[in-house]
Amino acid sequence: NNISASDFKRTVNAGHETNALAVANKQVDVATNNTENLDKLKTSAPEKLKELKVIWKSPLIPGDPIVWRKNLSETTKDKIYDFFMNYGKTPEEKAVLERLGWAPFRASSDLQLVPIRQLALFKEMQGVK
Repeated sequence: NNISASDFKRTVNAGHETNALAVANKQVDVATNNTENLDKLKTSAPEKLKELKVIWKSPLIPGDPIVWRKNLSETTKDKIYDFFMNYGKTPEEKAVLERLGWAPFRASSDLQLVPIRQLALFKEMQGVK
């Protein structure tokens, strides 16, 4: 897109909620955020959310993948995989997931991390630190 951080008069780094609130409070003109945080603002600061306008959305970025080292033993991998794929079936486990706002875990692969790798490569190509 031929735009770099040096094209801006001033840039700042902050967390997603701080970014959103800074835009809503007119402290900055534009900021990055994520869908999950904007959903949280619906309950934590609905009046501030009304002040925001989403101007672009990226392709879906995977949320919080659980990863393991490739050199783990197959036995260990199987135990970890079985735990996560079976967790959330009992009423107690379902309650834990519900309190966290989570759904049961789903199987994935390294392909889930492709968008992260693409973002890292783009960042590297832009010379961003």
